[in-house]
Amino acid sequence: MRRLVLSIVLLSTAFARAQESLDDIDQGKPMTGPAPGDTSPSTLPSAAPPPTKGASKATAEVNGYFDNRTSFTWIDPSAPIPTKDTPALQEILEANLQLRVDLGDKRFFAYSDLSLFYQGGWLFYKEDGMGGRADVANHDVPSLRPFFVPSEVYLSLSPRPWLNILVGKKRIIWSSGFAFNPTDLVNPPKDPTDPNFQRSGNWVARVEAPFEKWTLTALFAPQALYTTSGIPYQFLSYPSYAPYESLNYGTPDPRDKTDVYHYLVAGRLYMLLYDTDINLIYYFSNQYQDGFSNKSRIGFSASRYFFTDYELHVEALLQQGSGRMFPDHDCANMMGTCNFSQILSASRLNDGNIYPRVVVGTRRQFSDETLVSIEYYYQGDGDSPQEFNDSVKLLLLAKSLGVNTMAQGAPTTSGALPQKYTFDPLRRHYLIASYSKPRIFDDWTVSATLIAGLSDLSGLFSASVSWTPREWMALTLYGYAPIRSLGAGENINGQNYTEYSLLPFDFKALFEARFFY
Repeated sequence: MRRLVLSIVLLSTAFARAQESLDDIDQGKPMTGPAPGDTSPSTLPSAAPPPTKGASKATAEVNGYFDNRTSFTWIDPSAPIPTKDTPALQEILEANLQLRVDLGDKRFFAYSDLSLFYQGGWLFYKEDGMGGRADVANHDVPSLRPFFVPSEVYLSLSPRPWLNILVGKKRIIWSSGFAFNPTDLVNPPKDPTDPNFQRSGNWVARVEAPFEKWTLTALFAPQALYTTSGIPYQFLSYPSYAPYESLNYGTPDPRDKTDVYHYLVAGRLYMLLYDTDINLIYYFSNQYQDGFSNKSRIGFSASRYFFTDYELHVEALLQQGSGRMFPDHDCANMMGTCNFSQILSASRLNDGNIYPRVVVGTRRQFSDETLVSIEYYYQGDGDSPQEFNDSVKLLLLAKSLGVNTMAQGAPTTSGALPQKYTFDPLRRHYLIASYSKPRIFDDWTVSATLIAGLSDLSGLFSASVSWTPREWMALTLYGYAPIRSLGAGENINGQNYTEYSLLPFDFKALFEARFFY
């Protein structure tokens, strides 16, 4: 039962370690690539560079940055999520290296984007049993240990102008949404409070045929099942033996049947049709990052500019069944018919219903480069009011049982870049609004993001101000504050709960200093 309750805690929306990644590099593009979701013609895959005459010496381009982030969070231990492993004061140091090597021919190159993190956390708190705060002694937290992240590591070969072959870890950008992409089943989810920075990719093998107004893509993604220090050492199928941590430290054994293969296959058709960027995507997956077996899904996105500056886009994913975890109503309400083996389960995997996930939005970039974006997101398999009520009750039960591990305190073994904020929506209706104004007095930028849960009128507000005193230096101050409720929510034991009231803090401030080389 302890393992099942732990799964409940991992469902909740939580802050992760702060980090941004750099722009995409694809077939020799400069390092300042498009923002995620930008499908304008100038940023879409183009034909490979023409063949060069004769072989040349291998050449290398090296750059990167050093980064220091200091954050302070005002912890709220009364939230349903345990806070014992969440530091109020945290320091993160990152050294990033980006290396591109042309292997004697511009058509054949290797690229890597690598980051090494060193971090520490102090000032831990928990609930004192009377609604107040109690100090927790400094202790070892797995997520605060040093770690290594290979964001991208791949080889790219273009034997013909219309053919590209790529193998390795790579960001894949097929979608039109700005802050969130429901059709993206390959990459780790982006941070909607800072969507202009791309995140790490995933391990793939890709064959692409790019032409002027259309592109065909085939992709195979094996799931990395065992990872240590950001480096995977088991793909596709679990071995016959359990991982070391399970055998020696009692952590959950992640294995299923050793003859099950975990993978995703995708095909994409991009078209530039009547000045509209269109992507049609077909996915076939087998237990790839969810419980679906031999599952087909369809993705669609379209983006078009109107009146020169106004962009409209739509993005949708259609699937039968849901891979999300849902609470058992009887267990949440302590009824005698509770099945403890199903206290939290993917009970709708094969229910035959179609659950669409749709983003509709618009954005405009003004003449002074100010950017405004508004998006509505509908999650067809999001929690109903009753399901959310049951989920909160199970979270409270997990806390009463003394479960100390939460998403932020759990070891990170996926090799993905940690983010300042992880958007893991629980409900069905969301509004995401973003504003950014750069070049104030030439070297200042201000930004703000509002994530509004329309189902219960709660949300998260994020703002930042950035100063670039030198071209090689950027200083940024971030702030985050949950909007717990504007009057709606679920009443449980006399207390009102909304989705963003589950966040275990009242505010968070983060200062970042980044030095490029």
